[in-house]
Amino acid sequence: MKNKLLSCNHCNKTLSNNLFLTLLLIFVIKINSAQEFSKSGVNTGIKIGGSRLLGEIPKGFSGIINEFDNKIGFASAFELSKYVSSRWEIGCDVGYAALNGNTYSPDFSAEGVQEGIPSEINDPVEFKNKLLGFNFFFRYFFKAAGSESAFIPFVSSGGGIINYNSKFKYIDAPSYQLIFGKGTEGYTTLTTPIFFIGKGFKTFLSSHF
Repeated sequence: MKNKLLSCNHCNKTLSNNLFLTLLLIFVIKINSAQEFSKSGVNTGIKIGGSRLLGEIPKGFSGIINEFDNKIGFASAFELSKYVSSRWEIGCDVGYAALNGNTYSPDFSAEGVQEGIPSEINDPVEFKNKLLGFNFFFRYFFKAAGSESAFIPFVSSGGGIINYNSKFKYIDAPSYQLIFGKGTEGYTTLTTPIFFIGKGFKTFLSSHF
């Protein structure tokens, strides 16, 4: 299980003011096809799980803002890594996550403040965000990574970039008729740096998994 800090939202102040957005990877299964450490091979991994927007941390860190009924979306990543010692691993991954939610009682702090957001929204609205990221990371294992153990805990950290497509519209409106968007036709694109930390454990199943 991992927690990640990502950066993205479509509806408060300016997006560039929000460096951190809390994105919880609710459940992550990592299938890692790896050679034993003694062979110094390249490891490949697939991560799958769920993603859910917890809220937005505004400029000044005054508190988390959550103005939607956020749903669980899909998250996945493909990873390449290599052990550089018995306890250290470095690598990179390409990941995708979907965030979505709605509200039938809209009352937004960004109304009339965020450019592109109307001053008054009364009808039910929804958002759909798609995040594509490329990250570098390192992991430190508290036991030797090549141990034939059921529990090899680690901590990880890294950074990268996120590009996202954001659609904010009335629920009953066609998919192309947006109130606000990022990375969609007619709207500006957004790529932003991210930094993350996480923890987890590795389980030895066989010499290859």
